[in-house]
Amino acid sequence: MTTCTCVGGYHRAGVQVEGTPGVVTTAFGTLGAGSGTTTGVTAAADARFNLGYGFAISSGWTKAVVAVLWELYLLDLITNTVEPLAGSGIQGDSDGIGSSALFSGVMSICADPNDANVFYFGDSTPNFKLRKIDITTKEVTTVFTLSSGYPYGCVVSQDGYLIYGDGSSIHEIQLSNPSSIAKTYSGEAGRWGIIISADDTKIYYTDPNDYTIYAVPRNGDSRITIDARAGGRGWLVLSADQNTIYTTSFNTHNVQKLDLTTDPPTASVLAGTGSTGATDGTGTDAAFNGMGYIAISPDGSFLLVSDKSNHVIRKVTTGASVTTYTGPCTSCDPGYTSLASDANTGGPDICFYDCPAGEYAGTEDGIGQAWQDGGEVTTPTWGNSGNARLPITMAADDTLYRVKTDGGYVIESMTASTWSDVVDLGSAYQLWHIQAHPTDTDMIGMVYTLSSTKYLGVLTLSTGNVQHVAS
Repeated sequence: MTTCTCVGGYHRAGVQVEGTPGVVTTAFGTLGAGSGTTTGVTAAADARFNLGYGFAISSGWTKAVVAVLWELYLLDLITNTVEPLAGSGIQGDSDGIGSSALFSGVMSICADPNDANVFYFGDSTPNFKLRKIDITTKEVTTVFTLSSGYPYGCVVSQDGYLIYGDGSSIHEIQLSNPSSIAKTYSGEAGRWGIIISADDTKIYYTDPNDYTIYAVPRNGDSRITIDARAGGRGWLVLSADQNTIYTTSFNTHNVQKLDLTTDPPTASVLAGTGSTGATDGTGTDAAFNGMGYIAISPDGSFLLVSDKSNHVIRKVTTGASVTTYTGPCTSCDPGYTSLASDANTGGPDICFYDCPAGEYAGTEDGIGQAWQDGGEVTTPTWGNSGNARLPITMAADDTLYRVKTDGGYVIESMTASTWSDVVDLGSAYQLWHIQAHPTDTDMIGMVYTLSSTKYLGVLTLSTGNVQHVAS
């Protein structure tokens, strides 16, 4: 393999590396250390929890919030640290900031896909509330008070609905108007494992009575039985391609995989002995004890699972192949160059237009200048409208789009000689290139980095939804 040092105009070729399935390690906490509390910012291995079943990952996969009965903890997935977020370890019922907020017991927790800083959680008896926390301010507020049932499980849809199960039915609350229930799926015993499909059209859940996994169409069609076999399955997560469901089992103490491409779906054990224990390892050599929530990484290569009775969060590899940029130096296409600082990483996202002298990919009107005069791409300047290093693209209806960075990444459109915000993607995304669809004026292709993984994806302008296409 070539080991040259890449320079501007070149990048490292991507190499597909096949993963090993079922490798279990401890991500947060230490096996055998028992429960405890964490004060201040603490390294992952030194963190101690009286762990509940629940945690949720932010939309950008940079932060996680862990529910510990009467407290919430913030996990930083980039720096691998843990710190107290809200609650004081004392049961109560009050909104507030940080330790001044009190709960009666967190039963469920879910992340807002449209705001990486916002999470929602279900507060148990006697409060019976759905509450919201902003991790930047640590402020807890009440969103909705239940009239019956418990807030067992929750998920937030991309179209802005907080969906929760009360043990006998599933309900939707419109977050822009949370004063009442917007829709009820009567008789759907949504308790554990409530998730939603990538296109927002189906709600999945596990029936707590017989462990059957169902999908409930949001358009009112009859529910679909996904898998009816028993096994104590509780929480679920769908792979990005919607072809695989991973589940945790609190009865058989393992992580199971359900292949949805076969009829009926093929079930297998990804990791776990089937008995209680506290052992890292591969496949059935690893042991868990009282498993809860589960999440899948954006590239699908690993899972994070709550190992409740061991008071830790574990990482489990799925075996999915991943792309690393360790291949030989590869030239950018003619007419493109690369930033020298990016040249040892890879993928098309580090190849940029090589503008001739005096020409710019952005505008020269003081609003923005995407590149310096010709030659090597350099750090751009964008005056009062933020910073950008991206080209302008024109849609089929002749609308111009560009990307502005001003604390986060925003897609703007040009109408009547005025630039206006269209979609605010926030700071979780790092955009490198955009390209309008040749016929569909509601779609823009993007090359971007999310949680250190480079993606090719499609942005739907009307909803703000991003669909990963390749990594």
